[in-house]
Amino acid sequence: MPIPAAAARPSLDRAALLDRFRRVRARSRQLFDLITPDAYYSRPIALRNPIVFYEGHLASFSVNTLIKKALGEPGIDPDLEVLFARGIDPESEATAHY
Repeated sequence: MPIPAAAARPSLDRAALLDRFRRVRARSRQLFDLITPDAYYSRPIALRNPIVFYEGHLASFSVNTLIKKALGEPGIDPDLEVLFARGIDPESEATAHY
């Protein structure tokens, strides 16, 4: 779906968007705080990243989606976009980075 031109875009309430982002991040933080530090950084299943990765993924994906889809601007970091676009778990033991 094409991104509308700046003139055709509805006006966005920056303060409301920022407030929503902060509330969602606070709720995510509450959920991730339920996890013990050793579990947060460990990788008990080889083909899954540690939980800390998924917390970062949520924030990065949210910001990038806001910037690109809502604001119609280029992303912040093309390399990170590739990382998050390809999927967040390794496809095989050979591609897993421990």
